[in-house]
Amino acid sequence: MVINAMNSGATQFMADFEDSHAPTWSNNLDGHINLRDALRRTISFAAPNGGGSVKGISNLLCMQISLFPLWNDVFCVAQDLLAIPRGTVRATVLIETLLASFEMEEILYELRLNCGRWDYIFSFIKKLRNHPQFLLPDRSDVGMTSPFMAAYVALLIQTCHKRGVHAMGGMAAQIPIKDNKAANDAAMLKANQLHVRREEVKVTAADLLSLKGISGGITEKGLRSNLDVALQYMEAWLRGVGCVPIHNLMEDAATAEISRSQIWQWVRHSARTSEGKVVTADWVAQLLQDELATKRSALGPERYARSKYELAGKLIATTIQGREYSDFLTTLCYDHILTLTGRAKL
Repeated sequence: MVINAMNSGATQFMADFEDSHAPTWSNNLDGHINLRDALRRTISFAAPNGGGSVKGISNLLCMQISLFPLWNDVFCVAQDLLAIPRGTVRATVLIETLLASFEMEEILYELRLNCGRWDYIFSFIKKLRNHPQFLLPDRSDVGMTSPFMAAYVALLIQTCHKRGVHAMGGMAAQIPIKDNKAANDAAMLKANQLHVRREEVKVTAADLLSLKGISGGITEKGLRSNLDVALQYMEAWLRGVGCVPIHNLMEDAATAEISRSQIWQWVRHSARTSEGKVVTADWVAQLLQDELATKRSALGPERYARSKYELAGKLIATTIQGREYSDFLTTLCYDHILTLTGRAKL
């Protein structure tokens, strides 16, 4: 994956040790070894069964690294020690939590801003989950044109542009669909969003919380899809895989969190589906068992036994009943992956 990124023609590369990373011991070490070798231009990969080898060839890498707060102070000291102009080293901050949207000016003063829409939607649900007036429709209906999302983007653009800073978007979840040209073309169109630049926008605190006029509804299909995504992602994460293609979308921890949090919120407030059925803890528990049965049938007894679906189901069940709510799905799993063994194979 690192070599593919280096050979893609892109001038920047983000090594995601966050939402797309399951932090097993081997993943952490292998990931940092790959970054070390990439920076030294020595990284290579030999395909199994004599399938040839490939090397990373890019001339420029801009990599995400792990560093705790005080970024700007660290950058300033490093630049001074190297006798290079301040501003040579730059960083971009994802505004991906609801509370951060109220502090854009302060964050921009230190760094730069970037829209992180998936984490932001998750944060919106998470922070407001106990308030029934903030129930969101199916995940597929919550897009960049939703009132609170549009306000968030408009404010970020306005905040950046008035300071002479480029406003940036977050990742697109669409991935290439090899066996369906029409579906692939549609997916690729969604991956490139052109936003109209507005010189003057006025966004209030109320706008950042507004659901007025949001389209879509809560459906049984959306509920089942949320369960399926959460279950598949958790199973993969428990095997050490942190980025998973599901239904032709690339799911990471943030998108799985949206699915899980929506289920919790719908149960908590006895939301009613468009079909007229109340979302209850018992119904969700039954649907979860249905999803597990589907996976068991699809994989067969032996592969299912080697999988992590039973464990994933048990862990998810503890945080979608509208009662206890774990701040992060992944914290439920840490005790099960913090070992020195390699990644399990399905």
